Amino acid sequence: MSRLVRLMARCLRLWLSNMNTVIEYLYRDADNYKQNIALGLPGTFSDSDKETVKQKLDGGMYFIPSQVGLPDLQEQNVNGIDPEVDHAWHEWDWAWIEDTDQEPNYNLSVTKLVENFKDVVWDEKTAIEELIDEGT
Repeated sequence: MSRLVRLMARCLRLWLSNMNTVIEYLYRDADNYKQNIALGLPGTFSDSDKETVKQKLDGGMYFIPSQVGLPDLQEQNVNGIDPEVDHAWHEWDWAWIEDTDQEPNYNLSVTKLVENFKDVVWDEKTAIEELIDEGT
């Protein structure tokens, strides 16, 4: 390997080590009212990390943020929690996830988020109960 190639590889590793990730996800209630959030997390997803998360998403796109260390978005509704239309599930779409060199604005690393996804067993009943308790 030439010296130039080694230097370029080292620069690339250094640049990547300073990268962060912006994740955006969506909550849509039964009346189709939507809330979304964009969070900057320290670190980036590897291909293996992406596969881990994909395997844990319910139906390939649904997850309960509070069970992996992210904020639930139901509480942002102006009318508060409505058990008739609110549920626990949020939408994850890889098209809304991107690497960035911007500073993180949320204190959960991509590494920890992936660990949380690995360990999660989705518990919709508990998530709904907690939402209702917090909303009252």
